[in-house]
Amino acid sequence: MLARGRTESTPMGRNDKGDWRTLCIPVDVPILSILNTTRIAVSSGTQETSIYAGQSVQAVLYITTTLYWGVGSTENQHLLRYDINAESEGNWLVSGSKRGEYIAKDDSTLERQITLVPLRHGLLTLPKVSVVPAMDPAVAYPEDTPSCETHQMHAAERISVLPRSARATYI
Repeated sequence: MLARGRTESTPMGRNDKGDWRTLCIPVDVPILSILNTTRIAVSSGTQETSIYAGQSVQAVLYITTTLYWGVGSTENQHLLRYDINAESEGNWLVSGSKRGEYIAKDDSTLERQITLVPLRHGLLTLPKVSVVPAMDPAVAYPEDTPSCETHQMHAAERISVLPRSARATYI
């Protein structure tokens, strides 16, 4: 017979007295004022047809902003600047505006039409998009600029681009 209602097997993590053991580890948790999620979606018409090197492709840029993770911030909107970094790998050319500014509010989504031109064939990753706070001289920010981070939802997505075939024969 066991004393004080204990069973034969002691649950993991309990000592002989039946008390739970605890371990406290202090960790600094970063405070993030602005979290952006970006996605480039290639229009559905081009997904059924083949894409060739040098052929323009219509796409939509989505930037979703949340201010949920900021602590103690009284601002409910920020002026942000986005930049489509197509030159980083040399795979894409952006036709039209690749930079812009917008006012981001909590749980708001920016939607912009863009045109991409693949410069080579193969499995190409879509261009990265960076979003940073824009310094507006009319708005007085606190001593430091708000912290901002961007998550690329399309980071692992690849587009299959076929080589351009020559239509003329030279003799």
